[in-house]
Amino acid sequence: MDAAILFSDQLNNKYIIAIETKYTDSLGINKAKNNELKIITATESGLFTNEGLEHINKGCTQIYRNFLLTEKYRMVHGFKDSFSIILAPKDHPSTDREIKSLVKFLKPEYQYKLKKHSLEDFVSALGKNCPVEFQSWLKWFHDDTLILIKLIP
Repeated sequence: MDAAILFSDQLNNKYIIAIETKYTDSLGINKAKNNELKIITATESGLFTNEGLEHINKGCTQIYRNFLLTEKYRMVHGFKDSFSIILAPKDHPSTDREIKSLVKFLKPEYQYKLKKHSLEDFVSALGKNCPVEFQSWLKWFHDDTLILIKLIP
C-alpha cells in the first residue's frame, strides 16, 4: 500500500484507512507464492466467504495482499474497523476488475471495506478544500495527473 491514515473517533475507537494509488500501471496480478500467513489472516478476520478462502489459498494478487495487510494491522492493534481505498483513474481497466474480484469473495456485510475513488475526483476535491498556499502545488499536481491519466494505453 502507498499510505495509511490512522485515526480515532470521539469515543477513542481506532481505525485505519489504507490507500493504494495507481496512475498508469496495473494492480499487481502476480500471485504470492507463500500463502500460509495470508490464509490464516483471511480466516481469522471472518470477512471472507468459503469460496473467498479457497481463492486466497490458491494465491494472492496485490489487491488481496494489501487488503489482508490492512486487516492484519487492524486485528493486531485492536482497531474497531478498517477501510481500503484504491485511487486510480476513472477509466483504469484493471482496477475495477481487481476490486470486483475481491469484493465478490467478501461476505456481504463487509463489502463496504474496499472502495475505488477516481484520481480525477480526488485531485479536484483537494483543490476545493485545501488552503490557498497549496493551490499552486495542487494545480501542478492536477495538471501532471491528467497528463499521466491520458497516457494509459
